[in-house]
Amino acid sequence: MRLSRGWHGEKSAWLAVVGFAIIMFNLIVVNLVLAGLHSYA
Repeated sequence: MRLSRGWHGEKSAWLAVVGFAIIMFNLIVVNLVLAGLHSYA
């Protein structure tokens, strides 16, 4: 996205923070809440 026009600076940083939060949320939910066949542990 940073290579595209208009995705520099603060907007790009917020996109990275939101993406990281989504990944961490999914990792925690899959490991702790949905313990089953598709868990990583």
